[in-house]
Amino acid sequence: MHQPNLPPISPEYWLTHLFSAKAARNGGIVRRKVRDVERILGRRAFENELHRRGFSAVENAGQFVIFCNSEPIRLTRNSHNAQILGKDLAQTLQKSDRGPRAPPKRWRPKSLQRIWARVLQNS
Repeated sequence: MHQPNLPPISPEYWLTHLFSAKAARNGGIVRRKVRDVERILGRRAFENELHRRGFSAVENAGQFVIFCNSEPIRLTRNSHNAQILGKDLAQTLQKSDRGPRAPPKRWRPKSLQRIWARVLQNS
């Protein structure tokens, strides 16, 4: 479906709109398309705003799932193997094979498996 040409939205307005959602205000989760975040705000500015607010986000299938609270995130791989992730995940992502860089824009399954293995080794 073709969308009409809408006037550009300012990054400040977009952030205000995102974090004023009822779910965000109540410490819940909100979701946004990665494409929209990169187009309107930019990935680095988005990550900086999450850090400033003490929030976390995960990226999957072209979506950011934003956790509007400072609670740890528990990724469940299967019923017997759950790991609580917090700062350890961020540190693991920074220690990639290429040195301290931002994580890749799109994770491939093999790279996600390597990261998961490192998280499990460090626990």
